[in-house]
Formats: sequence, structure tokens, C-alpha cells
Amino acid sequence: LFVVCCLFSERIVEMSVKVGVYFGSIEKAFLFSIENHESLKDVVQKVCLHFKLQDPSQFSLQLESEEYITEENFRKSIRMGMVLRLVRSANLVAGELLQRLRDADHHWMGSGFRKLYDDTAESYSVSSKLISLGGHMMMKECVVTSSITRDSDVATVAFAIGSICNLLKHNLATVTDFIDNKAFFKKILIGAKHEHDKFCGFSLQFLAYYILNKEDEGLKVVLEQISFDSIIKNILKDNNVRTTQSCIALLNIAIQTIKDEREIENLFAKLKDQKVFAKVKPHDNITPDNKHELYVFQHLWLNQFHKRAMVHFASDRQNGENDLKYLIKTLKDLDSLFRSDSFSVETDADKFDLLGFTDSKAPENDLEEFPHLLTLDVLARWAREDEETYTKAATAQIARSREYTCSFVQLTRQVIITVLNLLNAHAPPAPSDCSVNFIPFLFSVDPDKSFYDMLSISILHGQTLWNEVNAKTNDFSKIVRILREQLKELLQPGSDILDTDPRMKARQSLSEFRENLEQASYKSFFDAVTANMHMEDSKMLTAAGVEELKRSLHNEATDLLKAQYLNKLKEGGNFVIKGKKKEKIFMHLSPNEKTLFWGVPSEESNLETQLAAEEIKQVDGMEEIKKNEKVRIKSPGGAFGFIGSSMNEMVFVHTPTEADADLWANGLRALMGRPMEGRLVDVERNKLLELLLRINTQNVQGISLPEDPPVAPPLPDFNFVYRNMEDDDAFA
Repeated sequence: LFVVCCLFSERIVEMSVKVGVYFGSIEKAFLFSIENHESLKDVVQKVCLHFKLQDPSQFSLQLESEEYITEENFRKSIRMGMVLRLVRSANLVAGELLQRLRDADHHWMGSGFRKLYDDTAESYSVSSKLISLGGHMMMKECVVTSSITRDSDVATVAFAIGSICNLLKHNLATVTDFIDNKAFFKKILIGAKHEHDKFCGFSLQFLAYYILNKEDEGLKVVLEQISFDSIIKNILKDNNVRTTQSCIALLNIAIQTIKDEREIENLFAKLKDQKVFAKVKPHDNITPDNKHELYVFQHLWLNQFHKRAMVHFASDRQNGENDLKYLIKTLKDLDSLFRSDSFSVETDADKFDLLGFTDSKAPENDLEEFPHLLTLDVLARWAREDEETYTKAATAQIARSREYTCSFVQLTRQVIITVLNLLNAHAPPAPSDCSVNFIPFLFSVDPDKSFYDMLSISILHGQTLWNEVNAKTNDFSKIVRILREQLKELLQPGSDILDTDPRMKARQSLSEFRENLEQASYKSFFDAVTANMHMEDSKMLTAAGVEELKRSLHNEATDLLKAQYLNKLKEGGNFVIKGKKKEKIFMHLSPNEKTLFWGVPSEESNLETQLAAEEIKQVDGMEEIKKNEKVRIKSPGGAFGFIGSSMNEMVFVHTPTEADADLWANGLRALMGRPMEGRLVDVERNKLLELLLRINTQNVQGISLPEDPPVAPPLPDFNFVYRNMEDDDAFA
């Protein structure tokens, strides 16, 4: 591995990156080349010179996300072909914002803080500069001193608090920087109960940060002023999205702070009973700002299912037995259906056997393994709510022999295990963990039903996969693995969720989930796996570090191809020589590769014509033959020619195909020690080269090799000291 990593050390470094830059209108974008040695300051100066702007220090480059490019992120942010925007620098924007607030009268103060909120919402650079200029103190002062008697004054205070929340979001300030002023915190508590949506929303958002920072103490202080009931009441109102988001954020952080698990469960039960989640609209633009997420509620919900999956049958025997009876009660009028001539479904045991219970006389024994009673809950609820679909799914395998039967119960178990694992249901809720996968359709009037419906859809898809490949019982684990990969694609939208909100990719409804799963056939899975393997192989074989290995193997591939061609010549072939008369001949190379024989084959004598290999002085292939007017070739045949030092004229040999002609011509060239030529040679050599590369890199397949060369270890100390051990008293 160390050797292969060293090969990767010779990477090709792009000397320049070409990007589009525009100032004002994107239609005026111009292509610039950013050289490897140029700093951000050099690039901005060059761009300003093009757009004829006088002072480059007042300008900066901005990404499409509206984040400023700085010297720290310059090299990491710039990519070939991206479009950048030339804007006023963050220093200038921050300075103008503060100056505008200082100069503004009462009438313009509100619009000033609105502008401040907008500019700090996404830009870390502007927010950072505002902190260095003391802008956070101006925000704090506005909250403390401003009146809230008029709507315009309330809006001003609201956007000042919103700007503070932006600073907290960027981790440029802490809650402690603001709550040391009692008047400030009092204004926040007033805002949390106020009718003004922005004032209320931003105040609740600040309180969420407060609880996050102060934990138990913060939660106690907030709940003394605002109860959980009032927060829930606020969510159930038809408030604007911001207030709803902030209430959710507050509940979210509160749940993380509560240490008593029973208290968490009681709060969650209250949210569930009052159908709070039905009011939450995950498809709305609820931004993933600093732990203000819905993930925690989904996690709590999934935890309930995981806890149920840990309950044994004996712990809830009465309900379990009733559910078992209901499973077979729905399987009516099956006496006329047979899996085989000797198997009927007349008794209860027959029906349990049909469902796939391994112990049909004591089916509860199959529920002794995880997910225990949750397996029975899923099947029983399915049977009660959609008897027709359940019966169809349960009896789907009745006409098959046992060798080709998919166990309905075991498939249900595996689907439940797969979904719980993919959604990380066993882990404690963590709103700061962006790896949690968000499932919008769980937030419905009845999330339990949504969860069970998702499982039933997945089970039906598992049966579809089984039928598609005509699987046998020993293929069960393979089908489950394919199903897991397809569910993973739907429930885990991607690995780039730190850059993109996963809710933008998540399936919004059960119907969308069902449609996507129906399109995920075995063939599509197989094609995707094959394409991925080819892509990984292609990446490996075309990587910069492999180029050196490829060059070293080129001669080896050529020698192998030469040996193949010479072996073909030794085997010989039947051809035609057209001279004064047309003759069918047999031609071959001697085993010692020293003599070429040809002639009309006969039993009485050997081939009459021979030529020493060392006497061959010229060989013509298809390219030269096509230019020779004396030789006529009929498609699809080919021809090659050769002449020896003792021969008066070239011998033209006609072959069945052009490929045969190229092979013999290049075989004779190899015999002469000359390079082989032609398209066929390149194709065959590349095949051998790829095979040799695979053999030489097979021990690193699937390993992500670093692009940067490994750090060479320091040289050892070569200053050896010799000591005669025989003269050492201690040794003696």
C-alpha cells in the first residue's frame, strides 16, 4: 500500500482555474483565469481592472451561496467553471450598515435593522466584521432602549433580536454577551408572549439558544415564564412559519435538556395527543439553523417503535394472542387453494405455516427475537386496516413450492429491522446531528399509520423483488440485502447533507415513497452496482498515480502480445497466394522461431518453400497493401506481404479477414525485432495492459488512496559507534 501511495505522489496540479465573474448583471460575466500562484487580493485586483473599478480594496468575490471568499477559504472554494460575483467587501458592507444605523432617525431605524438582519442571516463574513466594529452592542442597546408601544417600534426590536440570533447561529457571540443586562432579558420574555409574529418568533428563538447555553438553569427560568402548554398552544394557532419554527426549536432544546426519561415521554405523549405534529409542515422552508430542527421529534417517535420492538411476547401475551388469531382470521375461504397436491390450508396451523411461521403450532416462538412484538403489531394493524391488501400479500406464495417460497413473517421482520437501523431509531435524539434522516411524511395527522404504511409498502416491494428474480429460500439474505440498499437510497438521501438540507431531497409523501420504490427493480439495482464497479475501476485505472505504473507495464504488455502473435504463427493457417496461378497454401513458423514454411500441404512431402526469419527484410500490412494497385482484395478478406533477401519479389498472402492479415504482418514484424503497428495492436495491447493493472492493484481495490504523497519517514542516524565488546569490563 505504501508503494502504491508513493505512485500517487506524482499528481497533476492544475496551473490555473477558469471561472466566470460578473459585476451587477450576470449577463456581463467574463471568463477569468486564476493562476496557481495568485492570491485572492491579486485576483480581485485583476477583476476590478477589467470592470474599470478604481479601488479594489472595497470589493470582494462572493460564491453563489452569497458567502464571501476569504484568503482562508480561497483555494478550497474555487472550482473550475464556477460563477463568482464581484461585490462590495464585507468590511465596507458592515461599516455602511452601522453608519446607517447611527445616522438613521426614528423613522428609518426599522428598515436599517431589517437590512442588518438580512445581511447577517447568510454571511459569516459580514457578521464577523460587525462584531469587530461593535455592532452587537448596538443591537443590544436597541432591544433595551426601544419602545414597543407602536408596531414600527416592535418591528425594529424584532429585527434587532433576529440579528443577534444570526450572530449566535454563526457562533460569533454567546448568550452570555446579552443576558447580563436584565432589561434585555425582560424584553425577550415580553416578546415571547407578544402578538407580533416577528417579535414573538425571534424572542422564542433566542430563548432556545438560552436553554441550549444554560441547560437546566435556562430551562427552569424559561418554563417559569412560558409553560409547555403555552408553547404547544402557540404551535396549534395559525401563526406564521417563524413563530412555529421558534416554538419547535424551544421544545426541541427543552427535550434535550430534560434528564428524566419519563418526563420526556409524558411531554411527547402530550404532543402526540394534541396532534401537534399535524400542524408542523416539514415541506415549508424550515431552515436547519443551529439545532432548531424537527429531527428530535422524529427520533422520539422512532424511539417508541424501537422500545416496542424490545418487548417480548410474554410481556403482553393477551394482546399478542389476540393479534395472532386476527392474522389467520382474515385468511378466509382458502380451502380450495393448494401450495402443492399434498398441502392444504384448512387448519390454523396450516395458515400459520402459510404466513411463514417456523413453528406453526406455537407461532409465538417466532417472536422471541428482535423486533419481537413490533413484528406482530405491523401485521395485525395491516390486517385490520387493509384486509384485502394484507390477504393478497399473505397468500402471494401459496401457489409456489416450498423451495421457492418467501416467508411473509420473516420478510416483515427483516424490513422492520432494516428501517429502524437506517433511521437510527435506537439512538438517543440529537438535534445537532445532521446525519439523522428526515422523513416528512411521518409528520401527519396519524404518524403511527404513516410509519406502518411505509413498512407495508416495503414488504410488498420485497415480495416483488423475490418474484422478479424467481428466488429460492436460500436466496433470502440476498433479497434482503438488495431491499436494504434500495430503502437506503430513499430514506438516506445523500452524504452531502451538511451542505444541502436533506429535506430538499427527502420523499415528501407516502405516494412519492411508493412510486420511487416501485421503480427500484432488481434490474435497476444490478445495473447500478455494475455501473458503480466500472466507475470505481475507471477511477483507479485512470488515477494520476497509476500512470507511472501503466508506463512501467507497457513493455510487459507489448512482450505478452508479441508472444501471442508468434504462437499464432507457430499454429499456422490456410491462406491463398495469387501469382501466375492461384494456390491454396498452409503457412507456419517453426517452433524455434527461426524458419517460416509455406506451400501446398500434402501427405507425401513437407512444405516445399521456406525462408529463414533472419532473411526477412520487409513486411507490408493492410495499410501498405491497400495502396498497392497490383493487389486486389475482396471484402471481408485481407492480405499481407513479405520479401526476403534471397527473393526477387514480394509474396502477397491473402487471408480470410483483415484481422488475420494484421496478426500475421505484426507477427512477422515482431520476428524481425521491429515495432508492431495498427489499430488491432493498440486494442489488444490496451486489454492486456488493463489486465496487468488490475493484477498489480488488486490488493488496493476498494481503498481510497490519498492524492497527496505520504510523508517520508526521517532518515536513520548513520553515525554508528563501534565498540569492542571483548574489551568491555561489564561484558567480561
